[in-house]
Amino acid sequence: MTYSCRICQNQKLFKVYEQDSYHIMKCPACGFGVLDPYPTISEAATIYHEGYFDDKKSPDFIKDAERKFKYVDAHIPRNARILDFGCGVGDFIGVAKSKGHELIGYDVSVFALRVVEVAYGIPTLLPPLSKQSIEPHSLDAIVAFDVIEHLPDFKETLEAFNYWLKDPTPAKTEGRVFMTMPNIDSWDTKLMGKYSYGYKKIPQHINYFSPKSISRVAHEAGFDVEEIKLWGFERSLDFVFSKLKLEGLRTLSHRLGISHLTFYYPMHDMMVHLKKSNAQ
Repeated sequence: MTYSCRICQNQKLFKVYEQDSYHIMKCPACGFGVLDPYPTISEAATIYHEGYFDDKKSPDFIKDAERKFKYVDAHIPRNARILDFGCGVGDFIGVAKSKGHELIGYDVSVFALRVVEVAYGIPTLLPPLSKQSIEPHSLDAIVAFDVIEHLPDFKETLEAFNYWLKDPTPAKTEGRVFMTMPNIDSWDTKLMGKYSYGYKKIPQHINYFSPKSISRVAHEAGFDVEEIKLWGFERSLDFVFSKLKLEGLRTLSHRLGISHLTFYYPMHDMMVHLKKSNAQ
């Protein structure tokens, strides 16, 4: 079977990973990886039921949100109007709202949106979301953390972001997008190959971006790339040992009273910072 890259249309994709009936095919030209078979929008949305958010209620995720907010806040206006696209249960929303920003939440999970509405009292947008769901040129910034790797319609989504964002002014703080996502060309993926953690979220992850491929998509959607930097996550020893099924070490960490200690792991992910282009 011939596979075509969804970004550059190269037809010489090669297999980098296989799990059950799924394959991850990678483009040698732009570095984009794609899950085969590729789900439809409706098929992808069925994954995000209430149970999907169970392990995202850890205090570790609040620390992640605080780290992300610190980066975002340095590049946006005061009291900015921000769309959290793929907001989940609202960790980033809680941090950003407490600092005076105006938030709007969107997620494919109605359950998650209800949690956000009750916890933070902000407006939310129910799926399905269309380009007309938000007024054009009405947002200062959009954050989409750990989202784009899940989206069959990622090109259309970035085009909608451009439509909703304010045009940049001489202050250069409006019209920003901040996204985190796995980097298929990360050092740990290259080192560990098929054993990389980045390949272990099938079928949730359907897109596997490289810096080159996400830059190309962003430019085509009307954005300039401000920065792509190594990103990571904060996790407690308890969380890490649990995920790796190292129950002996997990038990020992509890006995020693150190299971709550958290560490920052700068690996695998990238923070992509985009600015709406003036050349529209």
